[in-house]
Amino acid sequence: CPLNSHYEFCSSSCDVTCSNLYAPVQCMTQCKEGCMCNEGFVLSGDHCIPISQCGCLHRGLYYQPWETFHPSGSCKEQCVCQAGGEVVCKAFSCGAGEKCGVVDGIQKCHPFGSATCSASGHPHYLSFDGVAFDFQGTCTYVLAKTCTDASHLTPFTISVEKESWGSGNVSMAKLVSIQVYGITFTLLQNKQGLIMVDGVSHNLPVIMVNGQLRAYQHGTNVLVQTDFGLTVTYDLVYQARVTIPGSYHGQTCGLCGNYNGQQDEEFLLPSGRTAPDAAAFGSAWEVQIPGASCTDRCAGNSCPVCEEKKKEVFKGRNYCGLLTDPDSPFAACHGMVSPSVYQSNCLYDLCLGNGDTQVLCQSIHSYVTACQEAKVFIQPWRSTSFCPVSCPVNSHYELCADLCTTTCSRDIMDCPETCAEGCQCDRGFFFDGQGCVTLENCGCFKQGRYYKVQPQMVLMNECQQSCTCVPARGVTCKAHSCTSGATCQIRDGVMDCVGQGKPSCSVVSCREGTICKMINEQPKCVPVSRGTCWAGGYFHYHTFDGRAYDFHGNCTYTVAKTCRDASSLPSFHVMAKSENSGNTQVFYSGSVTVQVDGVTVTAARAEAGFVWVSAGRACPPCSYVHPVGFSGTSLVLRTDFNLRVSYDWNNHLRVTVPNDFSESLCGLCGNYNGDPSDDFRTPDGDLAPSVTALGKSWAVEDEDQFCWHDCIGGCRPCAPSIARKYKEEALCGLIAKVSDGPFSQCHSKVDPKVYLDNCVYDLCHNDGYRKALCEALKAYADACQLEGVRIGEWRQLARCPMECPLENSQYQFCGTACPATCVDQSAPSSCQDPCVESCQCKDGFVLSQGKCIPKSSCGCQFEGRPYVPNESFWVNEACGTRCMCNAATRQVECMAATCKHSERCGLVNGIRGCYPSSYATCSVTRNMHYATFDGQRYDFQGTCHYQLTALCKKAEGLVDFEVYFQENNTAPLQIKIYQTSLRISNQFPGKVLMNGFLINLPFNLNDKKITAYRKGWATVIQADFGLTVTYAGWSGRITVTLPVTYAGAVCGLCGNFNKDREDDLLMRDGTLAPSPISFGQSWKVGDLLGCSVVTIPPCASIEAIEKEQRGSRGQCGIILDKNGPFRGCHSKVDPHGYFIDCVYSYCVLSERESNVCQAIAGYAEACQEAGAMVHPWRTTKFCSPSCPPNSHYEFCSSSSCDLTCRNLYAPLQCTTQCKEGCVCDQDFVLSGDHCVPFSQCGCLHRGLYYQAGETFHPSGSCEEQCVCQAGGEVVCKAFSCGTGEQCGVVDGVQKCHPFGSATCSASGHPHYLSFDGVSFDFQGTCTYILAKTCTDASDLTPFTISIEKEDWGTRNMSVTKLLSIQVYGITLTLLQNKQGLIMVDGVSHNLPVIVADGRLRAYQHGVNVLVQTDFGLTVSYDLVYHARVTVPGSYHGQMCGLCGNYKGQQDDKFLLPDGRVAPDTASFGSAWEVQIPEASCTDKCAGNSCPVCKEERKDVFKAHNYCGLLTAPDGPFAACHSTVSPSTYFNNCLYDLCLGNGDSQLLCQSIHSYVTACQEAKVTIQPWRSASFCPLTCPANSQYKVCAKLCTTTCTGDIMDCPETCAEGCQCDKGFFFDGQGCVTLENCGCFERGRYYKVPPQAVWV
Repeated sequence: CPLNSHYEFCSSSCDVTCSNLYAPVQCMTQCKEGCMCNEGFVLSGDHCIPISQCGCLHRGLYYQPWETFHPSGSCKEQCVCQAGGEVVCKAFSCGAGEKCGVVDGIQKCHPFGSATCSASGHPHYLSFDGVAFDFQGTCTYVLAKTCTDASHLTPFTISVEKESWGSGNVSMAKLVSIQVYGITFTLLQNKQGLIMVDGVSHNLPVIMVNGQLRAYQHGTNVLVQTDFGLTVTYDLVYQARVTIPGSYHGQTCGLCGNYNGQQDEEFLLPSGRTAPDAAAFGSAWEVQIPGASCTDRCAGNSCPVCEEKKKEVFKGRNYCGLLTDPDSPFAACHGMVSPSVYQSNCLYDLCLGNGDTQVLCQSIHSYVTACQEAKVFIQPWRSTSFCPVSCPVNSHYELCADLCTTTCSRDIMDCPETCAEGCQCDRGFFFDGQGCVTLENCGCFKQGRYYKVQPQMVLMNECQQSCTCVPARGVTCKAHSCTSGATCQIRDGVMDCVGQGKPSCSVVSCREGTICKMINEQPKCVPVSRGTCWAGGYFHYHTFDGRAYDFHGNCTYTVAKTCRDASSLPSFHVMAKSENSGNTQVFYSGSVTVQVDGVTVTAARAEAGFVWVSAGRACPPCSYVHPVGFSGTSLVLRTDFNLRVSYDWNNHLRVTVPNDFSESLCGLCGNYNGDPSDDFRTPDGDLAPSVTALGKSWAVEDEDQFCWHDCIGGCRPCAPSIARKYKEEALCGLIAKVSDGPFSQCHSKVDPKVYLDNCVYDLCHNDGYRKALCEALKAYADACQLEGVRIGEWRQLARCPMECPLENSQYQFCGTACPATCVDQSAPSSCQDPCVESCQCKDGFVLSQGKCIPKSSCGCQFEGRPYVPNESFWVNEACGTRCMCNAATRQVECMAATCKHSERCGLVNGIRGCYPSSYATCSVTRNMHYATFDGQRYDFQGTCHYQLTALCKKAEGLVDFEVYFQENNTAPLQIKIYQTSLRISNQFPGKVLMNGFLINLPFNLNDKKITAYRKGWATVIQADFGLTVTYAGWSGRITVTLPVTYAGAVCGLCGNFNKDREDDLLMRDGTLAPSPISFGQSWKVGDLLGCSVVTIPPCASIEAIEKEQRGSRGQCGIILDKNGPFRGCHSKVDPHGYFIDCVYSYCVLSERESNVCQAIAGYAEACQEAGAMVHPWRTTKFCSPSCPPNSHYEFCSSSSCDLTCRNLYAPLQCTTQCKEGCVCDQDFVLSGDHCVPFSQCGCLHRGLYYQAGETFHPSGSCEEQCVCQAGGEVVCKAFSCGTGEQCGVVDGVQKCHPFGSATCSASGHPHYLSFDGVSFDFQGTCTYILAKTCTDASDLTPFTISIEKEDWGTRNMSVTKLLSIQVYGITLTLLQNKQGLIMVDGVSHNLPVIVADGRLRAYQHGVNVLVQTDFGLTVSYDLVYHARVTVPGSYHGQMCGLCGNYKGQQDDKFLLPDGRVAPDTASFGSAWEVQIPEASCTDKCAGNSCPVCKEERKDVFKAHNYCGLLTAPDGPFAACHSTVSPSTYFNNCLYDLCLGNGDSQLLCQSIHSYVTACQEAKVTIQPWRSASFCPLTCPANSQYKVCAKLCTTTCTGDIMDCPETCAEGCQCDKGFFFDGQGCVTLENCGCFERGRYYKVPPQAVWV
């Protein structure tokens, strides 16, 4: 308590105050603890004083004695309160340089305006009135003081002591002292963070005289401020500045002058006369200090002078010239603070200092300070090479350093309004006057004084009090007296008892976790010892005693356990299961198990956020015997005997034990006896000869028989050159980087070498995979943070962004290690642990079961674990009691219950509950053999959309779902569950369409309710209620598996699942179907255009074939072979039905091997699903599998999950049965559907996986565009769509896609129609550019389309000979009359062709060939007469060529390549000619030789049976007239027919060109050809159709989506397929491989 008061726990109803004595106030009656005035004293403001000294009550307000105030709200009256209560008032007005107003809550006269004086560098002074002079003395001088007795001004004196600098006759400020309010503040040169107060050293900041006087750090300067406007700044080296308010105008004297605004009376001596020179002026203001030896000035010629030519050098921009340079960083300040004085000072100092850069930087800094005080914004001027500032640890240089808001002393005063350059603390660190420390290392601020954290004990009040600062508790003071023979003295600014006895631990109190020990005869607080062992990375151990080694086993091992019979110690056992990730050199901990006090706690990598406690799945936080909780991203288990186990659900495990356990432990972590050399002891007590032997000896028996203790094929060392590369600063070297490395502060606490070596090893064996780097750096960062070391920001440096996948969470570099949970919402406030890097729930949210939920959503607690509202659970072993967390009451309510008859009670994934007792599977093979849930087999083939199965009878506990199927579609399978539609597409292997969006496999959705992943060749989709759907892309087989709980509740092609196969063919109306065809038709969904049932022709010689196959072991017979590869499956899956399906496929679909292979693969899959032992059945000669690059075929890939990049980031759980398929080679991993090296893995962003190099828009709009970079880094930027584009989902991808389009056509002999609708004729027969991109729009794909014309007939006319398209670096060429072929870079290919990763494709569409790109360019050519080019709206204004510039203006059409307008079409056309060497061609017909058509001939062709058909209002094209104007086509038709003498072929081609335009515009055309008018002769097995569907019946099947528009042409008859030129039976179809179509042999192709 303060002076004259004492503490009372319960003080009476009212404090006794002076104010109450005058006019009592009513108070509340409850008592309160606090400080009470002693007997005879009363409270005045906040001091206890004798009653006789009480102040005054004036107009209802209380004033303290001698307080001066202006009562009337103006300054016209000034009153003083005299002791004893008398108020004396008088008239008043403000002085010169002052105005009346409220400042800091008080009505008073306050100064406006101010003036600054400075003393800088060696001899330079600048007075209040702006006069600059030099003076060289080295004594102590009065810089400024008040010289008149103005009673309303506070007197002050500021003096400066100079000392000589270097050898030259030059002086610098040694100290600055400020005397005001009866206190002397002294600032000493280079004494950072300290100030002397009346001779005693204090830490900054200091606040004295009730806050009227304060000193604090501001950037690199120290500021001393008073409440009346005096400010003193000193940078502790070079420059001191004094600023005084306008009220002191004309009232000061000293070296700074009299501040009267006149420059001519500056050098006034104390007597008031003017001094003859600067030297005499200076020495007149010397302060006499007894015994000080100093000189006032240099005598005569000994004063240093600077030669002009030396000065010239320093006028350069890289020296003092920078100050005045008009485009320097200080240019903005020139108008406010003239740089000329500063520049001349700089030149002088630099000249005498021989260009010393330190002097240069200090000199420039003095100008910067002046500018920043004037509130001018300065540009950055320092760099690593020019005047760099070296900042202390945990801080960085800022041009405008904010120290005030982040000081340890926090909000004790208002911050200055001006900027100052200096060192600013990094985030999470606080300024303690000298450096930046963590909050817990901050000292205490008490009664205006800052105390550093103990052990600094401070003596006060003539050594009668000793005070210590204890963090979080504040300053505690106790009585102190000097021992006999010792006296209280101030030495070097420190008050101490001098001559005292020896120090001891008895006077030191240490904080929790530490004890006092005498070190070097001084008491020191040291931590209680404990040991830590860790295992981490891929896979490194570091024992309790500090031995480091690498171990490559993948079994379960004892990491640490109590072994010696130490009955006094509690026992524990920590085990870890090590797993390798497809790369035999790389390991991580798959799960960690801790056994302690009869409880087993297990955490598995694949279930981040959950633990199992004694076989039941729980959640941190939960407390059974011991609390299990989170710390950052790790799980932490603590026991009452101080064992601490932490595991990050990935690859880092730490075990910490107190030293009571020394010599009592064993396992892979050693024996903790302080000696690392004997850490390799086996359970028998022998020393193991090798790491492998050590591991083997500590292996724990578990159900995994297939495990080993070393790398398969030996562990590969890391090549020295590669190791050097990974040791570089940008990678692992960051760990050991010393000077300004993020971890440099940690090196003394945690040895970086082990972590550095581990990092290099991990990168080496992961091919430089960035995630391995990030994990290795995080391991060191975590170790440092656990030691309480503040580390720097390292993630940005290493490009290791940390994503917080949890909703409502945010990343914290240094967050609480004890997050708030439903169990303990106030955990962070009582946390003892150092901070950790983590994803913390945002304010208002708490952690619950791995999610951040609103505090209000917390549910109930039952037997130590939390449950969410409305969650139900079973409690006893037999599922006899079911409990539920009541959302309203937050109480658990239980009642008796039992499982349904189709369920049994059990533990699945650690959760007790009722689970289906069995499952059933329905399957469909590619050859359309169906097997229902109940085992009924039938055949049905149709091209429509069908319901395979769906929930038809809603019932409690059954989740709604639907599965649809469509044969020969690019997306054959569609599943609807939980309001989500999933489509599996052949077009995008490795991806699934979710609600129209393409997503890479694998993924989890809706809180893991839906999981999708790759398994061999199959795509698997699982729902949490037991539905599993698989689609095997290779065999085309589909399976749907349902739990028995759905029995009788489903319907569709898979039957009703009621255990009775006889009634499986129930139609939608509930009646039994007469045949599979009518059954199938009844489950058709929606109306798909042109879909139908396919009648399967009966197989003529089926009996003979079946007999023959039964005896063969080579084909279908292999299924039945008693000694064959399926012998172990016959008892589990009846082979007979599969054999019949195989024979049927063999018979109907000809003896083609692939059909047989698919049928056998179907049986093999069914066997593997049933868990039967199957032996490999494929050989190099029979059904040999082909795999993409960097992968190989495995018959039974044993690992439960395909190794994917996505799983490396966040594991998914998969089923364990094996599946055949392609598996990535050693050192490769699956990214989408490619096997890539680890280092080329993509990114996990907001829960979805993206491949390396993939560009995406994550937010569902196009306002942000992100790129995934190899190694997992996502870089995002703001984005918007270009002109002619709009944001939307196209082909499952959110992107900017063009809207609108324009078409240009070249038809007949000389006719062109441009993008902007201008038609013209041009007769040249050379090669011309039809259309190309002409600007460098970076977001548009460039392309060129050219056309070669040739003479037609004898006349002067031309037709298209070939059309070529150049795009994506590929040239496609279509030749006149070459049906079914296209040239790709000069090589002839059969149609269809898919190149450039599917971005470019060509195929037959009716009579036309279509070439399409993914960006919307389409080229169509009928191989005779008519070529069309359609470009998307995004190319608006970016085109050139014969087709024009697509600007939408018809008047600037005929532009030449140089941008000028052509005089006529002939010169326009020839300007776009492509020069081809040796080609003989003519550009135009000359003069009169151009063909002309006589009008009377034209009239003949206007008739209905000629071109008139096009325009006839009742003709077949009438519906199209309003969409596509026929007039241009009509005129072209007349011209061509006229010159062609009415050739009917020309007429038909001409009309066809209009039909194509109409059909492209999606107009339905009436039939117009007949046997007598333009008949189309179709090849064998096909017929003419106005809307020919070729795409759905091609040999290549479902390789791409079909066009939406119609095209007339020849359509194959039923049962025949289009192979690019004609219609053939299925067995004569060729093969489509990697985008190219190969015809059936004998055509061999060289590639």
